[in-house]
Amino acid sequence: MDMGNILSWLTGGAQATPSPPQMTPAPPMGAYPNSDDVAFAKKAGFGYGNPAESFIEGKAAQVLKPDTDGMKIEDIVKATKDPKSVSVIDTEKDPIAGKQLDDVYTKAALAVNRMPIAALGFEPRKAAMDVQLGKANLGGLYSPSEDTMWVNSTYPSALVHESTHRGINLLRGNPEAKQILGDMPNEEAIVRYLMAKQGGDDEKGLGGISDAQREGALYSFDKGLRSNTYQKNLQSLDKIAQDMIAKRNPRGPR
Repeated sequence: MDMGNILSWLTGGAQATPSPPQMTPAPPMGAYPNSDDVAFAKKAGFGYGNPAESFIEGKAAQVLKPDTDGMKIEDIVKATKDPKSVSVIDTEKDPIAGKQLDDVYTKAALAVNRMPIAALGFEPRKAAMDVQLGKANLGGLYSPSEDTMWVNSTYPSALVHESTHRGINLLRGNPEAKQILGDMPNEEAIVRYLMAKQGGDDEKGLGGISDAQREGALYSFDKGLRSNTYQKNLQSLDKIAQDMIAKRNPRGPR
């Protein structure tokens, strides 16, 4: 009972309606989570109670079996949905894959904790981690039709990037969010901006089209003619994403 209700009760009046709790957003990350952040998080039991706890703790991973080098994108998408091509492994029993992933899930979980839209889309069981493919010009992809992600594990923050795409797709199921998204830059620009401003800017300096997309996104949201509108819209989308997460898991970590 707050002070207003106490005074009302003492004077015989009706209880005042309690004020809704105020949400204080966490400050954006200065850098993408590193090994020290992971060690501290694991020691503190960061993943406890989360449905993806085994992934966040680095004990499990979902990997893509076939070698995707040379495969067409549409074939990779099909593979991410094929139970024969994707499997959950015990990283302690598969040291090669475990070493290749190198706390990818834990770092991603720490990052999305500051990124509402990415947090909405973060689901390790929807992501097929490619631990065989080397550095390539594609860090990952998300298929809305299949609702699956393919992630090149050599790009540390690719899982967060694709989770943000998935979060945007989930937002389209909300009428208000769908309308707001219709008054925003293209989806890739939204993701690039969020990765730069909320996700520790781990994509800076990757080169080629990645840098061009990042610079274009920063201009649209920070300096463009409609930047003020885009910023307000983004704040609204973050709030809707937070509400959707709270409704999905009202008692657990979010």
